[in-house]
Amino acid sequence: SADTPRPEAYWSDVLRNGVDRRYRIDYRGNGTVAYISPTPSFGLSPIAGIERMRATVDQLTAYFQLERQLTQGGRCSLVVPVFDGADLYNLRFTDVRRETLSADSVQNFSGPTQVCEVAREDIAVNPDNSQTTYKTGRIWYGRIAPGGRMEPVRLEYDTAFGVVRGYLAEWRGRGVDLRLMAE
Repeated sequence: SADTPRPEAYWSDVLRNGVDRRYRIDYRGNGTVAYISPTPSFGLSPIAGIERMRATVDQLTAYFQLERQLTQGGRCSLVVPVFDGADLYNLRFTDVRRETLSADSVQNFSGPTQVCEVAREDIAVNPDNSQTTYKTGRIWYGRIAPGGRMEPVRLEYDTAFGVVRGYLAEWRGRGVDLRLMAE
């Protein structure tokens, strides 16, 4: 619908584990994939692969959809089909809890947040893609500016290398310029 963010194009240049990968996906307005480079080889027939990619989005758009839902007073409950140029999967977001964060030794952000869990559910994985990524994670969404949208302020992803943590470092907008990392 017009209220749901939809991608026009997705380009990705990734160097992970010594492997350089480049993907490009162009979308039509109706949610179908118009162009993919390189052509994925995840074991589905070309027709089945195209059907499975219908109504998918790139992973960044999936997070934008969740942010919009949270901003409109919704919950984390959302399943988004994603195609990232190599793999086809669902991102399943679920509510964990509401939590009030306090400034700490890493980040100066404090305020109420909604904690969402994200789980990656593989549908079709490219057999040529030997790179692992996260399977689960937690994201703390909060409002930086009064009346503003819900945005990720902290995150933790469980990866093959251990837990990876991220923090919103800076925020600019609505006449506000914040530096959120502790000095």
